[in-house]
Amino acid sequence: VASANAVSVLGHELSIGTGSILSAATGVFDVITANPPYVSSTLTDALLSGGSHEPRMALDGGLLGLDPYPALAEQAWVKLREGGVLIVEIGEEQGEAVTDIFKAADFDDVRVEADLAGQDRCVVGVKHA
Repeated sequence: VASANAVSVLGHELSIGTGSILSAATGVFDVITANPPYVSSTLTDALLSGGSHEPRMALDGGLLGLDPYPALAEQAWVKLREGGVLIVEIGEEQGEAVTDIFKAADFDDVRVEADLAGQDRCVVGVKHA
Protein backbone atom coordinates (compact mmCIF):
# COMPACT_ATOMS: atom_id res chain seq x y z
CA VAL A 1 0.00 0.00 0.00
CA ALA A 2 2.83 2.41 0.88
CA SER A 3 4.55 1.73 -2.42
CA ALA A 4 1.35 2.32 -4.42
CA ASN A 5 0.64 5.50 -2.44
CA ALA A 6 4.14 6.81 -3.13
CA VAL A 7 3.66 6.40 -6.86
CA SER A 8 0.15 7.87 -6.73
CA VAL A 9 0.99 10.86 -4.52
CA LEU A 10 4.67 11.52 -5.25
CA GLY A 11 4.84 10.24 -8.80
CA HIS A 12 7.74 7.88 -8.12
CA GLU A 13 8.64 4.76 -6.18
CA LEU A 14 10.27 4.85 -2.77
CA SER A 15 12.58 2.37 -1.15
CA ILE A 16 10.41 0.45 1.29
CA GLY A 17 11.59 -1.97 3.95
CA THR A 18 9.68 -4.31 6.21
CA GLY A 19 10.51 -4.53 9.88
CA SER A 20 9.31 -4.11 13.42
CA ILE A 21 8.99 -0.50 14.61
CA LEU A 22 12.11 1.18 13.10
CA SER A 23 14.22 -1.93 12.53
CA ALA A 24 14.11 -1.57 8.72
CA ALA A 25 14.97 2.15 8.74
CA THR A 26 18.51 2.83 7.58
CA GLY A 27 20.39 6.05 8.03
CA VAL A 28 20.25 8.89 10.49
CA PHE A 29 17.25 11.21 10.52
CA ASP A 30 16.33 14.76 11.49
CA VAL A 31 12.68 13.90 12.08
CA ILE A 32 10.82 10.66 12.74
CA THR A 33 7.04 10.67 12.81
CA ALA A 34 4.79 7.76 13.68
CA ASN A 35 1.14 6.92 14.04
CA PRO A 36 1.47 3.70 16.03
CA PRO A 37 -1.50 1.61 17.12
CA TYR A 38 -2.62 3.44 20.28
CA VAL A 39 -6.15 2.15 20.89
CA SER A 40 -6.66 -0.10 23.93
CA SER A 41 -7.39 -3.77 23.20
CA THR A 42 -10.86 -3.43 24.72
CA LEU A 43 -11.77 -0.45 22.54
CA THR A 44 -10.24 -2.19 19.51
CA ASP A 45 -12.57 -5.16 20.13
CA ALA A 46 -15.55 -2.79 20.30
CA LEU A 47 -14.55 -0.95 17.13
CA LEU A 48 -14.03 -4.16 15.18
CA SER A 49 -17.30 -5.68 16.38
CA GLY A 50 -19.01 -2.41 15.43
CA GLY A 51 -17.97 -2.77 11.81
CA SER A 52 -14.60 -1.00 11.58
CA HIS A 53 -12.63 -2.22 8.57
CA GLU A 54 -9.22 -1.28 9.99
CA PRO A 55 -6.86 -4.20 10.55
CA ARG A 56 -6.47 -5.06 14.26
CA MET A 57 -2.72 -4.45 14.06
CA ALA A 58 -3.36 -0.85 12.94
CA LEU A 59 -5.45 -0.13 16.05
CA ASP A 60 -4.54 -2.40 18.96
CA GLY A 61 -1.86 -0.89 21.16
CA GLY A 62 -2.31 -3.35 24.02
CA LEU A 63 -4.05 -3.11 27.37
CA LEU A 64 -3.71 0.69 27.68
CA GLY A 65 -2.83 1.45 24.06
CA LEU A 66 0.75 2.24 25.05
CA ASP A 67 2.61 -0.94 24.04
CA PRO A 68 4.43 0.41 20.94
CA TYR A 69 5.78 3.60 22.51
CA PRO A 70 8.74 2.35 24.61
CA ALA A 71 10.36 0.47 21.70
CA LEU A 72 9.56 3.31 19.31
CA ALA A 73 11.21 5.88 21.59
CA GLU A 74 14.28 3.69 22.18
CA GLN A 75 14.76 2.87 18.50
CA ALA A 76 14.15 6.47 17.40
CA TRP A 77 16.84 7.68 19.83
CA VAL A 78 19.40 5.58 17.96
CA LYS A 79 18.21 6.68 14.50
CA LEU A 80 17.97 10.44 15.17
CA ARG A 81 20.72 13.03 14.76
CA GLU A 82 21.61 15.30 17.66
CA GLY A 83 18.72 17.80 17.76
CA GLY A 84 16.47 15.40 15.85
CA VAL A 85 12.78 15.24 16.69
CA LEU A 86 10.41 12.35 17.34
CA ILE A 87 6.71 13.12 16.87
CA VAL A 88 4.05 10.48 17.55
CA GLU A 89 0.29 10.48 17.44
CA ILE A 90 -1.46 9.56 20.69
CA GLY A 91 -4.94 8.99 22.02
CA GLU A 92 -6.23 12.12 23.77
CA GLU A 93 -5.83 10.56 27.22
CA GLN A 94 -2.26 9.29 26.69
CA GLY A 95 -0.21 12.50 26.76
CA GLU A 96 1.21 12.13 30.25
CA ALA A 97 2.07 8.44 29.85
CA VAL A 98 3.80 8.91 26.48
CA THR A 99 5.63 11.98 27.80
CA ASP A 100 7.00 9.80 30.61
CA ILE A 101 8.06 7.14 28.08
CA PHE A 102 9.92 9.75 26.00
CA LYS A 103 11.66 11.15 29.07
CA ALA A 104 12.68 7.64 30.17
CA ALA A 105 14.29 7.21 26.71
CA ASP A 106 16.31 10.43 27.33
CA PHE A 107 14.35 12.79 25.07
CA ASP A 108 14.33 16.44 26.11
CA ASP A 109 11.94 19.31 25.46
CA VAL A 110 9.10 16.76 25.56
CA ARG A 111 5.67 18.27 25.09
CA VAL A 112 2.13 17.37 24.15
CA GLU A 113 0.53 19.13 21.18
CA ALA A 114 -3.20 19.49 20.60
CA ASP A 115 -5.07 18.96 17.35
CA LEU A 116 -7.35 21.57 15.78
CA ALA A 117 -10.20 20.45 18.05
CA GLY A 118 -8.05 21.17 21.11
CA GLN A 119 -7.56 17.49 22.00
CA ASP A 120 -4.13 16.17 22.96
CA ARG A 121 -2.96 14.45 19.76
CA CYS A 122 0.86 14.30 19.52
CA VAL A 123 3.88 14.01 21.76
CA VAL A 124 7.10 15.65 20.58
CA GLY A 125 10.58 15.03 21.93
CA VAL A 126 14.07 16.24 20.96
CA LYS A 127 17.27 14.22 21.07
CA HIS A 128 20.06 15.98 22.92
CA ALA A 129 23.01 13.67 23.51
